[in-house]
This record gives sequence, C-alpha cells and structure tokens, in this order.
Amino acid sequence: MKRRQFLQTSVAGGVLAFPGTALLTARSISASPPEGLQRLFGNIDQIRKLGDAYLSANPDERDIGALQALTVPAEDLRLAADAIGTDFASGNVVQIDGWILSRTEARHCALYSLLGSEIS
Repeated sequence: MKRRQFLQTSVAGGVLAFPGTALLTARSISASPPEGLQRLFGNIDQIRKLGDAYLSANPDERDIGALQALTVPAEDLRLAADAIGTDFASGNVVQIDGWILSRTEARHCALYSLLGSEIS
C-alpha cells in the first residue's frame, strides 16, 4: 500500500469516524479532540500545533465561521472522506512541521485549535 493510500484510508476510517461529534459544526468542544484526530496525530498538543501553524500561514482562515464554510460537515463521513481523498488526488495539500496533510485535515486541526482556545 502506498503512503498516500494508507493516509487516505486512515483518515477516512479514523479522523472522521468520531461517534456523535460534529466537530466542524460545534461551537464548544470538550478538553479532548475527537479520537480519530488523536490517533492520527498522537496528542492534543500536536493537533493544536499543526492547527496553529496552518492558521499562521493562512490568517484569512483564522475564524471558526470561515473554517466551517471551507470544510465539509464531519458528521457526513462519506463527504468528508471524499474531500480528503480529492485533496490528495488534486495536490491540495500543505506541509506543516514535517507532515503532509490534505487541506481538509489541516483545517480540521485548525478548527479544533480555535475551538479549544475558545474554552481555555
């Protein structure tokens, strides 16, 4: 399996498969990110670090509403997985701190980072 296929499969099955959580439409968030994000990126600090780095490079997206408008609803797993796959297939990726992420994944991290800072 190629790395890209592995990442797409992991993301489709992991990042977006967090039961009952609508990360991209929620205004509040628990202290922990969705399980799928934790599995993919390791820990909360890494997710926030990636999200913050993405936002630093894309300051026009430093807004919860803007990120929600630019992403797909997490509760629609097929749509979200398709968006991530489409990002990789079209080269719509970003490199952050040694990671190569689909823009959708990076925006998930950025949104979590913004939501987390709202409740801190």
